[in-house]
Amino acid sequence: MVVSIQQITWGFNGDLKDAYYGIAGFDGNTFTKPISVYIDEPSGDAGKFAKYVFEKVDSLFDVDFSYALNPSGAIIQVKNTFFEGSQAGLTTTSYGWSGFQGGKTYKLDIKVEYESGKGVKLDDFPSLSESTAHTILHEVAHALGLDHPDDDPYGKWHDTADTVMSYNYVSTGSVTPFYTTTDLDALKMIWKGEDGGSEIVAQKGASKMVGTESSDAFVFKAKDKFGKKGADLIVDFSKEEGDGIVLGKAAFPGLEKIKFKSVYNSKQLKAEQSKGSNIIYYDKGVGGKGALYFDQNGSKKGYGKGGLFAYLADSPGLTKNHFSLA
Repeated sequence: MVVSIQQITWGFNGDLKDAYYGIAGFDGNTFTKPISVYIDEPSGDAGKFAKYVFEKVDSLFDVDFSYALNPSGAIIQVKNTFFEGSQAGLTTTSYGWSGFQGGKTYKLDIKVEYESGKGVKLDDFPSLSESTAHTILHEVAHALGLDHPDDDPYGKWHDTADTVMSYNYVSTGSVTPFYTTTDLDALKMIWKGEDGGSEIVAQKGASKMVGTESSDAFVFKAKDKFGKKGADLIVDFSKEEGDGIVLGKAAFPGLEKIKFKSVYNSKQLKAEQSKGSNIIYYDKGVGGKGALYFDQNGSKKGYGKGGLFAYLADSPGLTKNHFSLA
């Protein structure tokens, strides 16, 4: 089963989102202030790997990091910690009140047992095991806003090949591990692309939503008519640029969890209306015009109070990972 973006970002909202965006100086378009990070034992391979992760995230997304020499001055703290038993890492959030950004601030404490991991050592970090590297990735992702899939870390429907937020570990050998495509898409949704990205909001009626050369979020916020008269046209949707489609609950009544399905002909489209999917994509292939449908009544026939809500020029292939809820 494919893990979706919303299944690993369900906790990034409310006070947490407000605090992070305040700390990082989000001005509505880009992040203007670096988040300070302290890394314990930075000269060892575990510390070097932790910094490698932050630096790579910094290079991919709009968020920036600075590095503190002591933990007291850092928002995110990575510490070498001994755990009894099988536990290898833990991320805790400390919430407090101050005069900063409207009185809200956070500190995140990442604890990892640096040399507890089993398995092969990494080629680029020779004293660091693959499993400890995975633990560092996992805990850093927690600090950046990601969660266990549907709060079910041991669920048999996912493993670390789907997302590093899974507890079901799959070995990656001696190569340096990093985040999966789903993890990166989720981080991009939270922290935007390195260029800041663009938000393109559907207007009332049949509007044209044209993407840019950077990462775009095509957003459906407001309630509108379903069907041909209200369907918007999405132009220049690019998977390579990290584009995504954001579905607002006001626009899609009753949509609490995305159940996505692609179909490739009209017969499959009709059959899918009664199979329980709620977002159906009619993929007509290169040169065609793809169509997105909201099936409001689940496994009943027809679309209920939903229906066609968007076309996509050139019918790009979509997966569940291209969607998120707002």
